[in-house]
Amino acid sequence: MTLTINFLVPEINHSGGTKIIVDQAQALQDRGHDVQIIAAGQPQPSWRHRIKSWLGRAPVRRTDVYETHLSDRNVRVIQAKPVEPGDADVRDADISIATWWMTGEWLARLSPAKGIKVHFVQGHELFFPDHIERAKAVYRQPFHKIVVSNWLRQVMRDDYGHDSLLVNNGVDVVRFHPGNEPRVANLIGGIWSSSATKNTQMMIDAMIIARRSNPALRLSLFGAEPRPATFDKPWIDYEFAPPQSRLPIHYRQARAWLWSSFAEGFGLPLLEAMASGTPVIATKAGAAPDLVTPLNGRLIDTNPQAMADAILEIAAMNDVTWGQMSQAARATATQHDMRHCYDQMEAALIQIAQTNRSSRS
Repeated sequence: MTLTINFLVPEINHSGGTKIIVDQAQALQDRGHDVQIIAAGQPQPSWRHRIKSWLGRAPVRRTDVYETHLSDRNVRVIQAKPVEPGDADVRDADISIATWWMTGEWLARLSPAKGIKVHFVQGHELFFPDHIERAKAVYRQPFHKIVVSNWLRQVMRDDYGHDSLLVNNGVDVVRFHPGNEPRVANLIGGIWSSSATKNTQMMIDAMIIARRSNPALRLSLFGAEPRPATFDKPWIDYEFAPPQSRLPIHYRQARAWLWSSFAEGFGLPLLEAMASGTPVIATKAGAAPDLVTPLNGRLIDTNPQAMADAILEIAAMNDVTWGQMSQAARATATQHDMRHCYDQMEAALIQIAQTNRSSRS
């Protein structure tokens, strides 16, 4: 069955969620489906925001996103003129897919000619107090649901009364690999974000504790925001918005990778680090409980001391023990190769289309 598919996105940005959408869209197109990504027209940053960005007090909005997530891609992206795409901006299709709670509102207002309505849920997006009830209303919509983790499947069932199809996120195990170069001694890696749910200050606090026992430890971070002023410690390295080609290097130079989130839909860096042969020290959020085991990392409670203890343990491992953990991390990632998740997404969409046709006949 060949399908015409629309993905509705609020914007093309540097997030892992956007990367998954673009990857899935391209894979579906490569398999013969007719795919478009419809992105909302975004207003330009205000002069106040631009000034704050120059002063390092607000995130800088990158203008080269089409050269990153969309490099070497030929899936078609339609930049709609209005902030909210409507029927005039979205072509008729077999399936239209919302990818964020706000795009779920757009999807609800589209006519039936735009296809079966599907919500691709990558997180429980109750982030903004002013929008919580609107987001909940979207989750209650009678859309077909596709989720990326067992935790989200449970949330959709328990909180909103919906059954969901599970399509796990995957990782490019060719692009992310352990490499042959030696690891940097005592280097611990992670991703920085000012988002409260990412809880990344816990990584700094944990490193401060760990360095009391091992002062040689260093922390290497990257993120989509300018270097925070609080990163005034000489043992913290930071790269602002690195190009996509640099990400595998960040992962595979580290002895361990830190994951500190309070809440996640999945958490793609977990798999990217593991594919790079880097053990993960993770809080119990997103897919971490499904992926992290004592063989490939450490699953910890959400407190700096627990993270510090795990950092010291992995940093002190001999080469043989650490090598076994690295190999187990890589093996976990290969079980979640991105081609498997593409198979799952295509099968889920075909199942939805066939079920809809059967119910109408």
